[in-house]
Amino acid sequence: MKIVVDSANGMGAQYFDELFKLVDADVTRMFWEYDGSFPNHEADPFKEENTEAIRAKVVEVGADLGITTDGDGDRIFFIDDKGHLVTPAVLRGLLAQIVLRDHPGSTICYDIRPGKITRDMIVEAGGIPSVTRVGHSLIKEQMRKEQAVFGGESSGHFFYAFPTGVYEGPVTVATQILQEVTRRGIRLSEIVEPLERYVHSGEINFTVEDKDGMMHKLTQIFSDGELTTLDGITITYPDFWFNVRGSNTESKLRLNLEAIDRKTMESRRDEIVAVIKEGA
Repeated sequence: MKIVVDSANGMGAQYFDELFKLVDADVTRMFWEYDGSFPNHEADPFKEENTEAIRAKVVEVGADLGITTDGDGDRIFFIDDKGHLVTPAVLRGLLAQIVLRDHPGSTICYDIRPGKITRDMIVEAGGIPSVTRVGHSLIKEQMRKEQAVFGGESSGHFFYAFPTGVYEGPVTVATQILQEVTRRGIRLSEIVEPLERYVHSGEINFTVEDKDGMMHKLTQIFSDGELTTLDGITITYPDFWFNVRGSNTESKLRLNLEAIDRKTMESRRDEIVAVIKEGA
């Protein structure tokens, strides 16, 4: 297997060096030297611009897949053989199904930000989906409370109920995905492309002083949708669904929206953006 890994000059290089001593793979290492100034790109793969280099390198060398991590190495992302980022919601669902093979009927936790494919895949695999508030400490707390075997956050944190506790497992994630690609005997792109059933807006941030007032206004405008107030507001319709939640430290609102197709996503996104900007 040919693999490209970008540690973003961060801590992921440390455990990948140990992992690849045990894996028969042709590994291309990118930005491997520790450097807290992050000279090549910001160590945040959640931002598309920070995966440009690895996406291009995967295609250039004809790799089977790419792996990239954030600065402290606890968040992990994958690039398929066509140079496309595997969305965290799809990756989370795939990992959930892998875990459920060994723990049938178990609870899987995931945060409330739109990523409906995760729920679809948990249910399809016979698991019990459990929605949590955003934040790694909150997901881990709910996992312990509900005795969940796996949990995933939209930002790229993935958690396991290890014998020693509930915490992030990026090496376990990498190992399970490499095993799954090998087991199926097909390209990573062939695994994930059928799972890209929905279109996501990405997270959009707004400066809003009266955060609660704006969320109340949105609930009035979209009052015919199904409302959930677990973390901010989540409003669901048959063809689109969105979450708006406030920052705990800033005067900001964060919008995440998902829909059944791009046209619906763009039109509904623009509609909600206009409402928020008008009242900001």
